Amino acid sequence: MFSVRVDYEIDTYKYNENGNVIERKEILKRKNSRNEILQKHIKYQYDCIGNCIIEETINAIGKVVEIKNNKYINHKLIETFTWRLFEGEDLYLKDLYKYNDDSTMKSHTSIVYMYGSTDEEESNLTESYSYEYEYDINGRLIGETKTTSREDLPIKKSIWRYIDFDNYGNWIQKTVGSTIIKRQIEYY
Repeated sequence: MFSVRVDYEIDTYKYNENGNVIERKEILKRKNSRNEILQKHIKYQYDCIGNCIIEETINAIGKVVEIKNNKYINHKLIETFTWRLFEGEDLYLKDLYKYNDDSTMKSHTSIVYMYGSTDEEESNLTESYSYEYEYDINGRLIGETKTTSREDLPIKKSIWRYIDFDNYGNWIQKTVGSTIIKRQIEYY
């Protein structure tokens, strides 16, 4: 195993005729080098009304390592079932989404199943995640709280706060605990 030092990440996007992202690549790069390292390649498929129903993640050597199947009601994502290759084993996840009356997301619960199980074998539950979201008066997401539980007992709480936004409403600075994270978005 070798490690490569990188200075930044470049995300590239490819769109279909409807303006939907059909391909995303994460590329790692050093400042003074022309070489680029493909970190992740994601392909997206949509239904006839524009809902993203399948996300397929391919690693740097071209192997599919994750497939997400999304379910919607009235264009609202209500469930995601994920298969992921993890340490050579099949890992299954299920995400459930609930919404406020104004269509903002109220909560997101993520359930992790034991290796080799299916979404129906909830008795094999190992760990779950629950998210709560906070919005400002303009409906912009300003905070997230993640609670990690094991066997329905909370074991960890993480808090994100979005503290600065660009002219398009995308966050450019947030806090995660006591760490400040900044990002720069280049629009074309």
